Amino acid sequence: MTNFSKFNSDLNQPSLLDELINKAVKPCFTKVFNQAKAVKLTNEASSVTANVLTVAPLFMDNPAGLIGSAIFNGLNQAKANENLKTDFVLGAVKGLLLKGSLAAANSIELSASYKGAILGFNNALLETSLNRQTYFNPDKNTYSLTYGLNKTMSIALNPSLLAVDGLSFLASETVLGVMTYKTFGQFPNSPILANTLTGGTFGFISGASNAMLNPQANLFGILAKGLNSAIINSIAGSLGSLANENINILPKVENLSPQYLNPEQKLLQDSKFTSIRQITNDKYIGIVDNFPDKQFVFRKLPDNSQTSNLTRFNQRIHQEVEAYKITKLMGLTDAFPLTSPVSIDIDGQVQPGYLQEIQGVALEDFLRQKASLNGSDSVSYFKSKPELRSSFIDALAQRMIFGEWDNHAHNFVINRAGKVVNIDLERSFNDLLKTPQYGKTLSRVSTLADKLAKDVNQEPISPVFSQKLTDFLSTYDTPSGKLALP
Repeated sequence: MTNFSKFNSDLNQPSLLDELINKAVKPCFTKVFNQAKAVKLTNEASSVTANVLTVAPLFMDNPAGLIGSAIFNGLNQAKANENLKTDFVLGAVKGLLLKGSLAAANSIELSASYKGAILGFNNALLETSLNRQTYFNPDKNTYSLTYGLNKTMSIALNPSLLAVDGLSFLASETVLGVMTYKTFGQFPNSPILANTLTGGTFGFISGASNAMLNPQANLFGILAKGLNSAIINSIAGSLGSLANENINILPKVENLSPQYLNPEQKLLQDSKFTSIRQITNDKYIGIVDNFPDKQFVFRKLPDNSQTSNLTRFNQRIHQEVEAYKITKLMGLTDAFPLTSPVSIDIDGQVQPGYLQEIQGVALEDFLRQKASLNGSDSVSYFKSKPELRSSFIDALAQRMIFGEWDNHAHNFVINRAGKVVNIDLERSFNDLLKTPQYGKTLSRVSTLADKLAKDVNQEPISPVFSQKLTDFLSTYDTPSGKLALP
């Protein structure tokens, strides 16, 4: 029979995990500090270590993550009393479900704020419902399922908590988007960096939410608790990712320039460029004598550039020149604009840069214009045009082949034939062993392409494109074929 008089004392009793950690760290402090300081430092170290041990397994991809999450959450909830086994099992189940919900959140195709609110609700639901003490009614000095469920839902559905969750994830996604652009799409592929950010967000939500449940809480206290928990969980996220294989630190971007040009590119390089108008300080639109039926944009090397900008500019020239060469080898007509590095005389000064064919209007602008004329939205108009969808599927597949992650709807254009083709493959070829994130541009420009990619998800590429890929592989995926590649 349960002794309810012991309930209040049980609340303040350290968990088994705290006791295990105390036994390990206390001797370290007692040898250096006096007893009072040693006890305080031991308690702080125990709290931090316990949090890290329960959160770190959430970011492990291997089976050890599941096992660790169950064991450490179980130990963190269990106390040396008559309910030890019950509390351990509840904690272990909570650990498993937390890990599953965090993994599932990555596949949810919702806005950051909605995802944060859902994940926060789920976290509060598990933390509260899988805790034996939630069901203790102090007024009646007994356990009550109804009392516990009502308490659980009142906490999980607290509007203030849900707002904090949504805003926290929105801020996290914004930071992730900026970091993704700054690192040429590599940030999400670095487990240490991405999991550190996710862990920090998860920690802030947990810490701030717990603080808000205190009736005496103020804004400063809530933020302090959230930031403290965010720091601890950031550490846990980075440590958890260390247990995973194939950790990818951001690659060094080399200062690259094309070593070989195909005949069309060489002809463009030897052409005379006549400027029609200047768009920006470093961008001009004009025509060339060797391709009179086409317009080109000239991008010159930016003036007074920092080393990082020069590296990125040279990389862009290399990537886009190579992209054009490969699409031509694949037999893809007009799949990517003709591009070549050039040096052009502008106002009496020879300016290095590159020329690129202008193929058409941006897909986003095209869809919004057509949708407006037809009284519909962009996605609905897109769905109503099978040929447009088919060419978009092929264009998106080409970006996947090149390892290009930046797939917002201004990086696709409608060419003269009315087909969707690619531009801006400047971040391709960075790491072809890592699959870029598709259906989630993390773009500060537009997320329309996310919706388009979701609409065509799981649909096959066209038979024509499929055959061209087959022919390309049969020609070049051999020892002699690889030697023949430029």
